[in-house]
Amino acid sequence: MSKIVDAETAVASIADGSVGVIGWVTPDALLRALGERFRKTAGPRDLTFYFPVGTGDAQGIKGMDHVAQEGLMKRIVSGSYINPVDPLTGRRPELMR
Repeated sequence: MSKIVDAETAVASIADGSVGVIGWVTPDALLRALGERFRKTAGPRDLTFYFPVGTGDAQGIKGMDHVAQEGLMKRIVSGSYINPVDPLTGRRPELMR
């Protein structure tokens, strides 16, 4: 049985120390909801993310920048951290920090 829920409900069950895998498509709404949850509740903490390439392009899709917050991320395992400079701001993604 499948269940469709909104992004906030989907991230509500993520526990401290969880491990997640992100594929080729950036789940921007979920990452945004997770970042907002962390800012509001300070949880979940110490998450590990696996992804094949940098997710989010700094050009309207924040991707991993939503979760690039101290305490939320413990570990990142990625095939690439190459992200373009945002042409509007001239900055690299927060994940690069």
